[in-house]
Amino acid sequence: MIEGSGSPGVVGVCRTGVLRRAVLCGLFLQLAATAYGFKLSPMVQVLEPSGRGASAVFHVESDSDQQVTVEISMAKRVVDGDGKESTLPEEDNFSVYPSQILLEPKKTQAVRVRWLGDARPKSELAYRIIAEQLPVSLTKEDRGARINLVVRYIGSVYVVPKGVKADVVLEAVSEEAGGESGRKLAIVLRNQGTAHALLDNLEVDVTANGGEGDGRTSVHLTQAGLKGIDSENILAGHTRRFVIPWPQGLGRGPLELKFKFDQPK
Repeated sequence: MIEGSGSPGVVGVCRTGVLRRAVLCGLFLQLAATAYGFKLSPMVQVLEPSGRGASAVFHVESDSDQQVTVEISMAKRVVDGDGKESTLPEEDNFSVYPSQILLEPKKTQAVRVRWLGDARPKSELAYRIIAEQLPVSLTKEDRGARINLVVRYIGSVYVVPKGVKADVVLEAVSEEAGGESGRKLAIVLRNQGTAHALLDNLEVDVTANGGEGDGRTSVHLTQAGLKGIDSENILAGHTRRFVIPWPQGLGRGPLELKFKFDQPK
């Protein structure tokens, strides 16, 4: 998942009894998303665990010509090794005011988020702020279509104690069968540090040390050859597993891998 994405999620359920009406339903959904839209900013916010820096202000801005009811909530981030993220409701460690907003057309509402949890965490803590429009039911009786529309923004909130730092290490690199798509290269990275790491401008050098008469071969990979890895986020204490097509020119044999990426100074 890309940090700071400014695109909302639009969830719509459309029911219609005639297949050709699906096109009309899709157009109706797009128009409804615009008419009932809003924006959340900023999309990434850093809090300190105590003191004045333990709170921050977000802004919910209407770009709609209708009233919009928006609910703001916090959630803890849970990311598995393949990068799939789920969230757990977080009600005790944050205060959010106001948590529900009746947003007037073309108006902006400030929302203050304050950390109430551990004042001395040992590591950075990662959360989501979720701004979700309460469901709007849109009906076109004459067309026989019904749409339930929800617009949702999901931003990132990090609670960052002083002195934290990312430390990404290689845990494993291996060849993996890819079926009809051919061989794959599997790379497992672990962030054993205390802050998240964005793998920006990632570069990888991978070497196959030969086998069954093959010589030693090496390839250098940059962003174009590292799609699905470059700019990915590894949270503190998390492990991520990435699988990419087998690099052209890389032979067989025991593998070695070195990598580097842009890290905050």
